[in-house]
Amino acid sequence: MRNFRFALIATLLLCGIASAQTFPSRPLKLIVPVAPGGGTDILARVIGEKVAENWGQPVVIENRPGGAFVVGTSVAAKAAPDGYTLLVMGLPHVVNPSLRSDLPYDAIRDFDPVMMLAHIPVVATVHADFPARSLQELAALAREKPGALSFASTGPNGSGHLAGEQFKLSAKVDMQHIPYKGSAPALQDVLSGQVPIFFDALLTVEPHIRAGKLRALAVTTRARAAALPTVPTTAEAGFPDVLVSAWLGLLAPARTPEPVLEAWNAAVARALALPDAKERLIKQGWELTPYGTTRQEFAAFLRSEMARWATLAKAAGLKAQ
Repeated sequence: MRNFRFALIATLLLCGIASAQTFPSRPLKLIVPVAPGGGTDILARVIGEKVAENWGQPVVIENRPGGAFVVGTSVAAKAAPDGYTLLVMGLPHVVNPSLRSDLPYDAIRDFDPVMMLAHIPVVATVHADFPARSLQELAALAREKPGALSFASTGPNGSGHLAGEQFKLSAKVDMQHIPYKGSAPALQDVLSGQVPIFFDALLTVEPHIRAGKLRALAVTTRARAAALPTVPTTAEAGFPDVLVSAWLGLLAPARTPEPVLEAWNAAVARALALPDAKERLIKQGWELTPYGTTRQEFAAFLRSEMARWATLAKAAGLKAQ
């Protein structure tokens, strides 16, 4: 019996190696759990285009929006673990398990990490006429008027909302969260002064910062943003616990053969290193300085992020919306 098990394992390994040697032999698919046209979709299409050129096989982008990534992620979790269907995912993937007990998949167990792709810093901004010129001054104003100040985000439990909640906990202040359905309506009210504070991705706020309509107080990442080199990080501003970015990564269904996962990792790394791809993504606000490019580093990052956001969700009383 023991010899039979060894023989079976060896056969499976050989089959995996053989399939990897002929991979890919047909069109591939990237599931994008958001609607077409946004930053996530654009990044996925750039990667798909370059991987297709390298492998000589089409890479189809399938948009499956809904449920803060849940709809598209559910589809990817049920896909065959053969490397032909992968998931482009981001921050909601590691936040959702802390907000919902009814997820139709396990965010860690049902997927194999491929690699981190890129991230966009979140920027803490205020209206140009608002008196605070630093995060410390913003915290002081919020302490003077508990609950009187409000901050906008592009939606509940997104990167901007989470950054605002982190700031509230770190600064020990009370501010009202005003969620919007996207960047456009949020910006309209922030630029008109109806809501004085806005946490959102650099891509959205950078043009208005340069136009003098918004004032950037800090970026919520480990390093300063290349597009805003004079704006301090939250750690430099005195709030090291405020750390969040709108990042994206790549996952495969669990039990995808190891050689196939490594093939995807290498192909995407090559795609992101191409000058024209880098230029297109940087213009969109993406920073191609991921926290980990190996599969192992990305896996560790996902586990640590899930634990970190579980702590925040409990402390801030966050719920699925």
